[in-house]
Amino acid sequence: MFVIQTKHTFMNYLKHLVLSFITLSLFCSFGFSQDLLPYKNGKLEGPFQYYDSLTGLTTWGSFENNTRSGEWTIKNEEGKIVYQRKYESYFSFDEKKIYQNKASHSKYKHPIERNANGLYIYPEIDNKNVLWSKRVWSVLPEKHHGQLYSQEVLIKISKWFKEDKIKVYKDDEMSKLIPEVNSNISNQKIEGVTIKKDYYFDKSTHLMQERIIAITFHLKDNKTGKNQALCIYYPTDGRKLLSSFKVHNESQQIEHYDDIIFFQNYVDIIYNEANAYGKKVSLDFSDIEQYQQTSNDIKALIINQEHRLWLED
Repeated sequence: MFVIQTKHTFMNYLKHLVLSFITLSLFCSFGFSQDLLPYKNGKLEGPFQYYDSLTGLTTWGSFENNTRSGEWTIKNEEGKIVYQRKYESYFSFDEKKIYQNKASHSKYKHPIERNANGLYIYPEIDNKNVLWSKRVWSVLPEKHHGQLYSQEVLIKISKWFKEDKIKVYKDDEMSKLIPEVNSNISNQKIEGVTIKKDYYFDKSTHLMQERIIAITFHLKDNKTGKNQALCIYYPTDGRKLLSSFKVHNESQQIEHYDDIIFFQNYVDIIYNEANAYGKKVSLDFSDIEQYQQTSNDIKALIINQEHRLWLED
């Protein structure tokens, strides 16, 4: 009798062990954890699936070059589809909401056009339509953005500053202009490039939009060891600067560095977010990988917040 009970107990234990392993495998494969965003070469790339414990909804779709592509679907706890979206591009999609067996359809398309200066025109944002927003700071890793770390950048900033073609600030609060930019850059090295940006969810378009406010080049003098920050307001002078650097890309739509930013086709690591305490992070450029988990968590929060807002009327 004892032997039979022991065998029965062992078989139950083995069964639960197998089920636990299967559950864990599914959990990891389908990305029910906010940590499991699909990354490839630093960008969001590949299939994504997430169960939202706050709403009981499951969302899945695919990313391509950091933006959503193809079909995205949301199901409720009963397994019924409550929302579908099909992307033609980041700025063009069809969506369908299903509520009490009634479906409503809508379409959004922002024309991909350049202005007179050769810069792509962003969709307009009306503050009254903003349901949610978030400010973050991120670093652009040198291994992915080597062109922005070149001496050519410093030469151009120094030249344009002298010609009064560009304004340079001491920090990304942009409250104080730098009186002069050192024209002798032979001893200067860019040790980091950071951006300050906002995310906005616009209820009129159901689109989470990204806007870069400032780009900062952090310099270090190789002789004195002194540090200096050259901060540029991105919507005007920053776009002018980055668009002067041509790039080679698989997409015919991308000609220069500002195009990369416009299509969000770039690698960044978020190291800080705006909070009620005004906490600032002292960035260590020698080990930016230490901020990767923080970046993953904040990006997951933004992604999943957008899914919830898709269902808002």
